[in-house]
Order: sequence, then C-alpha cells, then structure tokens
Amino acid sequence: MIVLPGICALLLFPKLPRPDMVYPKLILELLPPGLVGLVVAGFIAATMVSVASMLNSASTLITMDVVKQFKPDLSDVQVVQVGRWTTAALLGMAVAWAPQLQLFPSLWQYLQAVLAYAVPPVVALFLVGMFWRRANANGAAVTMLLGSACGFALFLINVVLHWTHFHFLYAAPILTLLDVAILYV
Repeated sequence: MIVLPGICALLLFPKLPRPDMVYPKLILELLPPGLVGLVVAGFIAATMVSVASMLNSASTLITMDVVKQFKPDLSDVQVVQVGRWTTAALLGMAVAWAPQLQLFPSLWQYLQAVLAYAVPPVVALFLVGMFWRRANANGAAVTMLLGSACGFALFLINVVLHWTHFHFLYAAPILTLLDVAILYV
C-alpha cells in the first residue's frame, strides 16, 4: 500500500520534480473535488492522531518512569501537571527540530537517516545480549545513554553541521560497533 502510489505516480507523472509531491499530485489530479476534501481531511485526522498518541506516550513514559522515580510522593494533580509540561516541552522540541527536515531530499531519506543514527544502541544490546552471558542491566543502561549520545553527536556533526561527509548507511555499522565496545567495557 505504501509503494503502490509511488509506482503509479512514476508511470502517470514521470517528470515529477520532487518525490515528496507524489501523494499531492495523485490526489489533486486523479480524484474528484469532493473526494479530495475527504482525503485531505483523512490525512489531517491521521496526522493529529499520530502526533497526539506520540506526545501522550512519550509524556507518560517520562512522567511515570523518570519523574515519578525521583519524586514518588507527587500527588495525582502534580503528576498531571508534570505530564502537561512534559507534553509542551516535547512539542516545543519537535517544532524546533522541524527545520532539520529540509536538509534531506525527501522525508523517506530523513526517516532512514534518523533510524541509522538512533537504532544502533538497541541493535548492539540485542545482539550482544543474545550471545554474551556477561551483558547486564548496568551495561545496557550505559550503552543506551552513551550510544544514543554518540549517535546524536554524529548526526549533528555529519548532517546538521556538515563537518564530515559520509552516507548515513556507514554511520549505522560504525555506531553499532562503538555500542558493542561500550557494552563490553
């Protein structure tokens, strides 16, 4: 379902200048006006639901698993207030980060690049944890913290600041090996 519209657009509109214009072009050119409104309303609703659920989940994780651990005596009203402030802070960070999307030719490449920099600590933990009995919770926590920090730093250095110039597919194995070394140490 995700690939099919792109293939259709490739056949119907071979001279489309940007891949991000596939869905808008297909919707505006092929659907009748009334259906265009329904499809656009559906996209907006799906986006709102996605953002709301992400903010709710992230806020709940931070509030209940981090803040509540350090301050277990918070009242229910205070926990709700912390959750609201966390949601506002996360939304503010997302809005501040949004301009970074323009650094990539398409949204697909952005998602792939972000995954290449963010996922290596999890992959390293999974692989090493399966094959090495001495892997433990403390090592996993340090690997997640340091590995995520290294991935974020490399993303900033390579993508945002352009101090280095190598493809994100090279970053994933480099970061995974670094995370394996962190877990081993």
